[in-house]
Amino acid sequence: MKNHLKLCLCMALMGTPLAYAEGTRTRAEVEFAPYLAMASSLDCAESATASQALSPGTLEQRFGRLDSNGDGKITWEEAIPSREQDFARMDTNHDQHITPTEYEGAMPFGTFDRNTDGAIVQAEFMATHRRMFLKFDADADQRISLPEFAAAQLAAGK
Repeated sequence: MKNHLKLCLCMALMGTPLAYAEGTRTRAEVEFAPYLAMASSLDCAESATASQALSPGTLEQRFGRLDSNGDGKITWEEAIPSREQDFARMDTNHDQHITPTEYEGAMPFGTFDRNTDGAIVQAEFMATHRRMFLKFDADADQRISLPEFAAAQLAAGK
């Protein structure tokens, strides 16, 4: 099973950058390009990061928690509760805004603070996560498979 996951992860990592349409990069593609490049540049056969991402149970457990209906795919609707919990966890003073001091994300704060007002509201947080969801949906079927999830987790440093 572990070798199968490594193969799936490598395939996803190699395929993700190919999803870009040449000459038509969107703002999301530009924002997420460093994370996609990092993921695609890994040597899947030797990478300690890839091995760590595939350590027993961790990747599969995270995937399983999001795949609430157990069909082997994560829809945006299945991902929403987790993202809402992340927002609530970071909003430590419960004012419905995440400030730079409260923010605990892997991506730069500005990626989420779309209106550059110095705070992230839940709508900004969810919209950015939705764009990331669509970006890592390499086959554009509106569902994240385990290999797509592995590529997203690796890009996020998890």
